[in-house]
Amino acid sequence: MIITPQQKKSIPFQYAHDVLNGKIIVGKRILQAINRFYKWIDEADDKGFYLDHKKGMMKINFFENLLKHTKGKSAGKPFLLTPYQKFTLYNVFAWMQKTPSGPIRRVNNVYEKIGKKNGKTAVMAGLGLDHLSFELEPGAECYVGATKEDQAKICFNQAAEFVNISKTLQQLGFQVLQREIKFKPSNSFLKPLGGDSKTQDGINSSLSIIDEYHAHPNDGVKENLESSMASRKQPLIYTITTAGTNIFSVCKNFEDACINILDGLLEDDHFFIMIHDL
Repeated sequence: MIITPQQKKSIPFQYAHDVLNGKIIVGKRILQAINRFYKWIDEADDKGFYLDHKKGMMKINFFENLLKHTKGKSAGKPFLLTPYQKFTLYNVFAWMQKTPSGPIRRVNNVYEKIGKKNGKTAVMAGLGLDHLSFELEPGAECYVGATKEDQAKICFNQAAEFVNISKTLQQLGFQVLQREIKFKPSNSFLKPLGGDSKTQDGINSSLSIIDEYHAHPNDGVKENLESSMASRKQPLIYTITTAGTNIFSVCKNFEDACINILDGLLEDDHFFIMIHDL
């Protein structure tokens, strides 16, 4: 696959280049993720994958052009993503797969572990809003899944704040209700979902965000959301967490499988992994 000069100059590629050359210091797992990115590029033509640079950059531009910070000293300022955030979003959404019925997104599963206070909740909230609007999927359903509904509402409330302070988002068709955020033009919505939610029936998720996975006592919420995505053309389940301490948790088991992929012991062409460990 040929990489254009425009792609090479973009922040996602610059980040990968700087990590590979030691300009940006990262842990072993992120270095493996960068090497895997270049491996995907080398194998893309043979496996029927390609990078849609425009799609990848559109996700980044959604954040930086349409979202503004809602808290602290940055409140009211544009939501500027860091290089690693741009690299992650670019990989999830720029990679495409050729199929007889047309191109679909390559990545359908994401695992990201990141330290606290790195803006993961805000990024997931923005991702949910982008999914409702610019993925152009009629009747899109985005759920934030957590152990408790109150935990899921943290991300939901951040998405609501993005909408409430932005006349542009409101004019596009976003509407904040008590228990859901609607995007009226495509009849789509975002909702919080906890293990203690009154009902988990009737779900037809197109994007499932599994929040603080290390705190989940079991995979009840995750499995329910995964099974609800069967009828979607290009579903995405995004599992994100800070580090936990329970070495017997479902999150630890899941991360071990992710590490096997990064180590090359397992192969999954549709799974993108970013583990920010020292």
